[in-house]
Amino acid sequence: MISLIPETNRKELSRLLKIAGPLALYYLTEVAMGVTNMVIVGRLGSEELAAVGLAAGMQIEFILVCFGILSMVSVLSSQSLGENNHKQVTTIVSQGFWVAGVLSLVAIVFGLNIPAIFELTGQDPEVIRLASDYVIWMAWFSPFALGFVVLRNFLVVISKPQVVLYFTIPALGLNLFINYALVLGKFGLPELGVAGAGIGTTLVNCLMFLGLFSYVSVNTECRHYHLFRSIRDFDYKVCKMIVSLGAPAGISVFLEGGLFVVVGILMGTFGSDWLAANEILFHLISITFVIAVAIGEAASVRIAFNVGAANLKMVQWNALVAVVLGAIVMLFSASILWNIPHLIIALFIDLELPENAQMINIAVSLTAIAAVFQFFDGLQAVSSWALRGLKDTLIPMWIATCGYWLCGLGGGYMAAFVFNYGAEGIWWGMAAGLTVAGILLSTRLYLMMRTDQLASRFNKEF
Repeated sequence: MISLIPETNRKELSRLLKIAGPLALYYLTEVAMGVTNMVIVGRLGSEELAAVGLAAGMQIEFILVCFGILSMVSVLSSQSLGENNHKQVTTIVSQGFWVAGVLSLVAIVFGLNIPAIFELTGQDPEVIRLASDYVIWMAWFSPFALGFVVLRNFLVVISKPQVVLYFTIPALGLNLFINYALVLGKFGLPELGVAGAGIGTTLVNCLMFLGLFSYVSVNTECRHYHLFRSIRDFDYKVCKMIVSLGAPAGISVFLEGGLFVVVGILMGTFGSDWLAANEILFHLISITFVIAVAIGEAASVRIAFNVGAANLKMVQWNALVAVVLGAIVMLFSASILWNIPHLIIALFIDLELPENAQMINIAVSLTAIAAVFQFFDGLQAVSSWALRGLKDTLIPMWIATCGYWLCGLGGGYMAAFVFNYGAEGIWWGMAAGLTVAGILLSTRLYLMMRTDQLASRFNKEF
């Protein structure tokens, strides 16, 4: 089958997969860190699990918004590389650090105020107390995470994404060790509970950043770009370009992530069992979702490169391949969720304990709903990233507003509280919103990839 594909297309497919594969492993290690944290904290009890799950979810969603803004570093620098303009690559990446620095300060302030948000939304007082103990440490991981993603974007652009794995895979084991020791008080260390999880997260992210920073500083190919020397020269125009194009992408991430955060908050009003089950399912569906994100991000980089190289056919080819690969991954995920929910839930919680029975029943019911919307969730992820490769971020932002909030959150609220379908109604509304977003974004991508549309964009750019 592959031999029937023209050689130029096979080479482009190979380039796409060489980026997507390491990115998928990178994202999976990040998810695995979150999952191991949840598994360890879950040994403390359902309230600890609920508090850390919701607080970490809010902080990480805010960081993902920043990632959305910084994603334009890879898009813009990849297009410059396609134009064979190495100096512009250096300028864009170095200015990405300035943008990341400002965003990290905002992220820290947001993280430290998460308990206040919990109070305003009527969460359980014990959950609020535990969340306070957690975020006072966890919030400080932000500058390390954002600095790491700028370096990671640079390595992706110069076709060295596998380097990121040299630091993230060992960090997974280190994260498990540190959190196990600090949360549960092992190996002679004090039992810090949820605070230990926050300390562990910040410490591991700091070490990951320092490791990647050291590599980029000494690697011959990376030093050719003189990144750290160029950081001293602030370029307002480039920073403005990154933010102006990245802000709609970041807002789109906020709208989607905000949907999940608000769903978590609303689920918490039905009790800690509903909230804990909700957090378990969110971690489960994120595993395959990040694979779709990796495929979409790889497509955005290759699309941007081919825009710079004025290769219209390869732009279309990357978009098509990304959508097909994303669909396959998410359909596989949906089949697993539908057929073996108990086996997956057992990774997070002991199925034999009587006190967990209600939470398990809730989690199984939510798993069935998750299986329904998996395909469209992956479709919208791949499509939105592919559109970023064309620097098309504004219209996707409005599509996200319509899908995630009007249909998703609005429909979920109506189903739960107006039509009295309860907590499951919130999830059905979320499923509807992701489905609408997936259909609209993929339609937008199809229209943008038409030859006449691409040709007009190429002429406009060149």
